[in-house]
Amino acid sequence: MSELYVIGDKMHTILKNNKWLYIDSEYSFKLVDESLHNHVTAIIKPAHIDIVSQDSKSTLSTKELKDRIISDWFLIDNENVRIKNNTKRRNKNKLK
Repeated sequence: MSELYVIGDKMHTILKNNKWLYIDSEYSFKLVDESLHNHVTAIIKPAHIDIVSQDSKSTLSTKELKDRIISDWFLIDNENVRIKNNTKRRNKNKLK
């Protein structure tokens, strides 16, 4: 069984066999560890991304593509997690 989730005009995800596949018109990827989807304090980094396919016309290197994926898919969430983590750490340090 698979489920389709549309993110925008060209971005969507598919959940198939309990694994997420992220699809854009120019590439598709998955996270190297499915458990990252459940971590509320994890900041997604290029090392967490496994490129499944890339448009043959693309001139981006793997590193450039992973940086673009972070920007396209995870930038806002990563920033929110970073702010939350930093606030939590500051509050914890105040108590010491």
